[in-house]
Amino acid sequence: MRPQSTTATAVGDLEFMESNFRRFAEQTVRPPAAEKTGDGNLKLLRLRLVVNDLEAVHENLVRLIAPASRSNPYAIRRGKLAKAFRIGLGGLELEYCQPLSSSAHLAELLSGFGPGVLTAEFAARDPEIVIDRARARAGVQVGTEIDVFGDAVAEPRCEIASRDLVGFEVLLEPLETPTLA
Repeated sequence: MRPQSTTATAVGDLEFMESNFRRFAEQTVRPPAAEKTGDGNLKLLRLRLVVNDLEAVHENLVRLIAPASRSNPYAIRRGKLAKAFRIGLGGLELEYCQPLSSSAHLAELLSGFGPGVLTAEFAARDPEIVIDRARARAGVQVGTEIDVFGDAVAEPRCEIASRDLVGFEVLLEPLETPTLA
């Protein structure tokens, strides 16, 4: 494991550097997480987090993160069970979710584990290779994504149960490669 900077807030290998915050301190910059694995098969799309209060989270982000290092909220949505928004912070997309029902899956996770990262969402060139690799590991379960918003999901993504190993689940979807045609 790499030594951690005392001026960075880290989540495993995912860091927000001090330069993104309103109080600037000089330090070296590292990209936020490995965007691709060594074989180029995976790309980190976003982290999904569960929180108690979306408005309070947004107010804190605006207060703490320099405007040049954050986007405006987008992909704002409200389902039967949860509401959410996405925001870009220092090159990393985060989706903050708030449960709307005390019986919702998100509410259970929030109650059991507190606010924090629910899922790391990846795209894969060949999802089956990643799924097969996950299934080969003892104790790792692979299933389909749980609908946390209460909306019908057209194409549910693959969920790799990794909470016990890393503290959050992994969602996997096919990597879309844009064409110039």
